[in-house]
Amino acid sequence: MNRVVQRQFPYTSVQDLEALHASFLRGLGSHVPPSVAALFATPRVSPDGMVQWHTSFAGQPIPYTDLPESTASSLRAVLFDRLRAIERHADTYAGQLGHAPDVLQILRDASADPPIEAIYTVGGQPVLLFWDKAILSESHRKKLVIPTPPVAAITATSNVFWKWFAGVSLLLLLLFLLWWFWCPRSPFYKVELPISETVSEVVLVPAPASEPEPEPEPTKPMPAEEPPAPVPVPKPADLPIVE
Repeated sequence: MNRVVQRQFPYTSVQDLEALHASFLRGLGSHVPPSVAALFATPRVSPDGMVQWHTSFAGQPIPYTDLPESTASSLRAVLFDRLRAIERHADTYAGQLGHAPDVLQILRDASADPPIEAIYTVGGQPVLLFWDKAILSESHRKKLVIPTPPVAAITATSNVFWKWFAGVSLLLLLLFLLWWFWCPRSPFYKVELPISETVSEVVLVPAPASEPEPEPEPTKPMPAEEPPAPVPVPKPADLPIVE
């Protein structure tokens, strides 16, 4: 085993560190690759509070804060990839019947953003000394936050674009409606003039001239009817002579 570093702590804050690490390994079991299980160095705690961490990776241990940005960027990608593997396993473990709640909590804590002071690289591999809640501290530790994935960044940019596009479209629609109802060329534009102006502007359009009706032809006089012939009146018969 390759020793990474040793540090001094109050014994009460590290007395359970070895037991926590053992529970962490039991929780992982064989469900993750060996490189993920080896992400956390193995602690050795002395009664005086001195802690030594050992790793199976070979190479010179280098603190994360001493790395150039190009190397630190590559290390972050590998580090968070392995932390997400632990997180996914914790989700799977949580769905198993009869899982140990304390082991599940250790897996959750171990997959969280790590303290920067606990990050090392050994032979180009990321190594963590402890997770934040494994060693209690009165002061707040600065943590390494997971970088934003490129896909999420593209999605965020896309969301901003569509919000901008929707705002511009709404503004254009509003301007169009204003034009539609108020522009003089719009079919909906209507101006109410005073009565006097309205009357003065009325133009009388003469009715179209109709063709003259043809004069009636003169009627011929009807011939006078001849009076009817008088009816002869019969003469009275002569009375007989009486002798």
